[in-house]
Amino acid sequence: MPNRENNSEHTYDFLTDEELFDQFHKKNNHKAFELLYQRYAHLMYGVCMKYLKDPVESKDALMAVMEQLIANPPADKIISFSSYIYRITRNNCLDILKKKGIHTEMMKNWVFDEKYFLNFMESDYLNRLNKDRVNQAVQKLKPEQAACIRLFYYQNLSYQEIVTETGFNVNQVKSHLQNGKRKLAQLISKF
Repeated sequence: MPNRENNSEHTYDFLTDEELFDQFHKKNNHKAFELLYQRYAHLMYGVCMKYLKDPVESKDALMAVMEQLIANPPADKIISFSSYIYRITRNNCLDILKKKGIHTEMMKNWVFDEKYFLNFMESDYLNRLNKDRVNQAVQKLKPEQAACIRLFYYQNLSYQEIVTETGFNVNQVKSHLQNGKRKLAQLISKF
C-alpha cells in the first residue's frame, strides 16, 4: 500500500495548477494546496515585495492571500491560476497601500509589466522540472510543437516573434503551444 500512496503523490506533480486548485476546493485535498503553495509562494512574495518594500509586511500579505484562497474560492472556474494568483496578490498589496494612504499615482508607478511577470510565472513550472527530462520530452514532440515550445519558453519570444520566426499564424502558434504543453506533461509523467 505505501508504494501506491507514493505513486499518487508523484502524480500531483504533473497536474496543472488549475487541476490542483480544483482538487483542493472540491475534494479538500491539502496535498494539492501544498503543491500550489510550493509553486507560487516565492513568486507571490516577490510581487508583495515589489509593492510593499517590506519583508515582514510582504510575508503577512502573502499569508493573507493564501488564507483568502482557502476561505473564499472564486465562484467561477479558474482558467489561468497564475493570472488569478497574480491578480489577487497585486490587489491585496494595493489595498494595503490604500489603507496606508499611499497616493494612487505612486501606486501606478510601481506597477510593472504584467505580461512579463505572467509569462515568468507560467514558465516557472517548466523550469522547476528536471531539465534533462524536459529536453528528452521536447525532442519527442511534433517538430512544430517542439519549435514553438523552445521559442516561447526557452527563448522567451512573444507569439508575434514566433510567427515571424516560424511562419505559422498566431492561432497555429497558440495551438502548437497548448498541444505541446499537454503532450509534454504526458511524456514527462512516463519518465
